[in-house]
Amino acid sequence: MSTSKHIPITSTELATLWTTYQEKTMIMRFLEYFLENDENDQQIFQLHYNRAVESVELIKNIFQHEGAAIPIGFTENDVNKGAPKLYDYMFDVMYLRLMAQIETGLFSLYSNMSYRKDIRHFFKRLTAEAQEAYDQSTHLLLETGVISRPPYVSSCI
Repeated sequence: MSTSKHIPITSTELATLWTTYQEKTMIMRFLEYFLENDENDQQIFQLHYNRAVESVELIKNIFQHEGAAIPIGFTENDVNKGAPKLYDYMFDVMYLRLMAQIETGLFSLYSNMSYRKDIRHFFKRLTAEAQEAYDQSTHLLLETGVISRPPYVSSCI
């Protein structure tokens, strides 16, 4: 017989989820712009956009269940999708790579600041997704020659 006992959210969990909500809604606006205005690898942007939407919905559900206020975040009103591009070739992929680098460390830290199993699992999933985004974007940038590997270390033998 299992008794389901509600474990309340901690202040650190609430704060990390709130920050993640803000960050994910911001990234969604960038990805929406990239999906509408760029010719680069649309698949990578669509995959990570879908994942961001899923994450935002999960956070909303947690907040609703806890009776917490749902953040406004960044909305479609914060971006003019019709604005001309003000950046160079492959900036969009470089942006995704940079955000993935930041997210990998951030979500790993957030996982270690969480106590509830569902929230720890959520941040572990986000860490893995960020690492995947980093791998995909790095591969694409190397493949197109936009970035290069650092210098090799010569053998000391």
